[in-house]
Amino acid sequence: MLCTSIVSGIDAGPSPRVCCNGFDYKNLYGAYRPPVLTITDRGFWKSLHPGWLRHGVAEIIKMAVMKDLSLFELVEQWGPKCLETKFGTVGDSVNDKAFQDVCDLIVGKAMEGYVRSEYGNLWETHQCRPHAYGHTWSPGYELPSGMLHGQAVGTCMGFGAYLAMKSDFIPEIECQRILKVISDCELCLWHPIMEDGAAVWRSQVAMIEKRGGNLCAPIPRPLGESGYLNDLSEEMLLQRLQEYKSICLSYPRQGRGVEEHCTEVGLADPQSKKMAPPDDRFVVTPTDLLITTLSKAKAQNDMATVGEVVRMLDGVDGMVVKYSTQPSEALRNISVQTAKSNPNWAEMEKKGATSKLLEAEMISGQAEGQLLQLLVKFGRVKKVLDIGTFTGYSSLAMAEALPEDGRVVTLERQEEAAKMAAENWASSPHVGKIESRVGEAQALLQALASQGESFDLVFLDVDKPGYFALYQTLMETGLLRVGGLLAVDNTMYKGEELTGEKLSLNGEGARALNAGLLADDRVLQVMLPLRDGLTLAFRQH
Repeated sequence: MLCTSIVSGIDAGPSPRVCCNGFDYKNLYGAYRPPVLTITDRGFWKSLHPGWLRHGVAEIIKMAVMKDLSLFELVEQWGPKCLETKFGTVGDSVNDKAFQDVCDLIVGKAMEGYVRSEYGNLWETHQCRPHAYGHTWSPGYELPSGMLHGQAVGTCMGFGAYLAMKSDFIPEIECQRILKVISDCELCLWHPIMEDGAAVWRSQVAMIEKRGGNLCAPIPRPLGESGYLNDLSEEMLLQRLQEYKSICLSYPRQGRGVEEHCTEVGLADPQSKKMAPPDDRFVVTPTDLLITTLSKAKAQNDMATVGEVVRMLDGVDGMVVKYSTQPSEALRNISVQTAKSNPNWAEMEKKGATSKLLEAEMISGQAEGQLLQLLVKFGRVKKVLDIGTFTGYSSLAMAEALPEDGRVVTLERQEEAAKMAAENWASSPHVGKIESRVGEAQALLQALASQGESFDLVFLDVDKPGYFALYQTLMETGLLRVGGLLAVDNTMYKGEELTGEKLSLNGEGARALNAGLLADDRVLQVMLPLRDGLTLAFRQH
């Protein structure tokens, strides 16, 4: 293998792992065989754009900080001149034998450090990998920032050095030396995209998963040797990022790199490549249409089309409602009255009349109400348990679909909400089918069970953190009979799991129920992407 750049000569060339793709986990597009011989010729570097050369120096700094103090001292002294002379390939430096020896020594030591790190752990049976320094948090923001790889690695190396200092792995003077070398080599210490702490945290979460459940972030301990950071909470990560930013602002260019973006060195924006629409994507669903349209808009920087995608997204729920059977006058009235109720809920919560702030948006949607009615009629349901009355929309919707001898038992913790629901049902001819009970759901369920009750259909729509416990009670007590159907609202809770960010308590509650249903062979279930997610689970035994 003949290497024509720093990155290939220091990193990719000596790597024996290009011979495999790790069962599709890595190196998917790597060579089929490792190189028998790797030759790194600095002469090729003369032709490189200065920005390409600069970003490659990050690989040398990486190995210097983590494996070889003498290499670090060489880069500390000669790094800027190496960049200026393209590692002794231009100008008078070509005839400076002493400097030529320095360049060879720097390249040779960097290669040796990499090989020593790689060999002995070829299949990554453990994650103590010094050469992963600078590659823990930057993968989360390198592409969207448009930075060259080495520039992004520079930010991550600098942040890692700061974390090493705060962990008492290195003294402050060594942290300053590392940051100065990165800056002197015109690499980036801080980029504005790092303000997005959520993206940096997502990168850490993804890296923990990739590394088998451990963060295992390589950082110097001390300078010239490797240590590992394994515990860093989200709160502490965000705090350290802001502290690090304030330090970086005192460096030249306020911590920014020189020609740090791909577009500044004649390369395409990597984000546009990532978002380029696949030519062979076949549009089958509305989601396919939205993805392909948005991908094209992103690739072409077409904000007008982005706005069109927003309009299409906003129209999905409206289309569902438009082509569903319209609700009764009584149900429409509940929707209208509930929509105006937020000031009342705020006042009740302020006075202590409710235990928490209720919101109009908690009402079941029109399409959900229609689906519940269809389930009642199709399943010839006679007994319904509605857990979470709120203003009574779901209870009345199901009561309207029940036969005359049918019955809905609806449970509500907030007495004020139960009163409002009763007022909303009062004028309906189906009010006689509804029985309202007020109290904590678990206690009310136990009472129903002690009375020997069981139900054909159960609709669960209450506080999400309690979902799984309520599900267990329904199953263990037989309140959901064998052959009965459970419908659960908000199982996609605001799409939180799709973002990859830390889940709220409600999001965790929804995920716990989803996982519990999957693990329970007593039920067959399907999640429908209706509004905020509606899961149907049939109890088969």
